[in-house]
Amino acid sequence: MVAQKNDIVGFNLFLGGRVGVQAKDTGLFVKSNEVKKVFEAVIYLFKRYGFRDNRNKNRLHFLLEAVGMEAFVEAIKEQSGLMLEKSGESMVTQELVLDESGVLEV
Repeated sequence: MVAQKNDIVGFNLFLGGRVGVQAKDTGLFVKSNEVKKVFEAVIYLFKRYGFRDNRNKNRLHFLLEAVGMEAFVEAIKEQSGLMLEKSGESMVTQELVLDESGVLEV
């Protein structure tokens, strides 16, 4: 999600969404020059630790559910080698949130 922190435009990182489930806020602010390293870290961690042998659970959502967001965030920081900051102020003016039914009426 596009965000701003200390006059720098970047992104608040959300992970783990899937059909009917919205992604969760990691609490991290990623500057544009950090995006590649952060996603390389996420991909590496999923390839290494994800449930790739179980087609029904072969999603990042299930890995996050198993290890917890806090542990995964620490692993992203370690793997990327970046000193990532806490989330910035969202620049999104309207956020649509699904209820438990997963239905969004427009």
